[in-house]
Amino acid sequence: MFTKSKTALLLGAIAAANVSNANSLQNLSEKVNISGFGSVIAGQVIDGDSYVSETEYFSEYENSLDFKQETKFGLQMDVKLDENLTATVQGVSRGANDYDVELEWAYLTYDVMPNVTLQGGRINAPAYMHSQSLSVGRTYHWMRPPSDMYNAGFNKMDGLSTRYNGTVGDWDFYTQYTFGKNDEVNKVIENKLGDGNGQQKVEDIHVVNFGLSKDNWSFRLTGWESNFEVPNAPFEVDTKVNFYAAAAKYDNWDYFVMAELTSMEFKDDIALTQNRDSGYVSVGKRIEDWTVHGTYSFKDEDKNKITTLENDSDSIILGVNYNISPSAVAKVEYVNYSQDSNDPTASGDASTVAFGVDFVF
Repeated sequence: MFTKSKTALLLGAIAAANVSNANSLQNLSEKVNISGFGSVIAGQVIDGDSYVSETEYFSEYENSLDFKQETKFGLQMDVKLDENLTATVQGVSRGANDYDVELEWAYLTYDVMPNVTLQGGRINAPAYMHSQSLSVGRTYHWMRPPSDMYNAGFNKMDGLSTRYNGTVGDWDFYTQYTFGKNDEVNKVIENKLGDGNGQQKVEDIHVVNFGLSKDNWSFRLTGWESNFEVPNAPFEVDTKVNFYAAAAKYDNWDYFVMAELTSMEFKDDIALTQNRDSGYVSVGKRIEDWTVHGTYSFKDEDKNKITTLENDSDSIILGVNYNISPSAVAKVEYVNYSQDSNDPTASGDASTVAFGVDFVF
């Protein structure tokens, strides 16, 4: 039978445990940040046979309404291990990948000093202006960036990256150096060579980025060099690749104009692919919670010296967005895709309509 003193001691111990748990939870909430994003999108080809809207997972629309191809959900956890060290993990479930959860990011960030950071692990492959947030549709105005240009087939790599942030006068700038490799299945290659033949080895990747911004203006330059090999191809594919990109954007929150240009060069002639230039110009106007926008994009490939194949394309993209809330936007988009190609694996001309909601939390 409990005495009053024992009861008091027990209640005190329970209270102390609750305080300790509360402190632990508070400490945990200060160290751990969980965020997420997603897209619920439906689309359909209304003229033509098929349209590949995204190449990393080969999202392909056909003549019936499809809710699977670009629907996705992602979850990211950032854990502050100490004052200067943070661990980041991001998993994404995509309809085009049968909703399997794939680990997109898994890296450590170390703040070497206030304006210098170092990242290592599975990180972003920083080729394009929107590479860092390519999975998060809420961060750009399109349903997805123009596929004439955003068609490398991969957006992540295993490696190391260091970044320096600074200012010159009224301008903010950054320089970034990234190196690593990617040895995953490339769906673009697999579509050309057949199932089981899409394994790529993109090794000795060296990327230099430079960004500059002031008020409503931002600019970005990229230089990329790597070795590119497809071990299971029925012919030799082993060459060096050089990639260059330039981007500019003006956005005063009333309207915006942006443009991006890229050039990819293969040192050796290979039967799989060929040198190409690509780019787009996009403009938009915001009217309270509405945004209307239009984009012209293109891809211009050289004729392959071995196969004589070439694959040029261009697109006109028209869209309307409505901000449902600060964290969610509804989008409707029309794409008129035209192809000039003698490649038997090419999808051909197509017009596509898609609608959906992008959100973050």
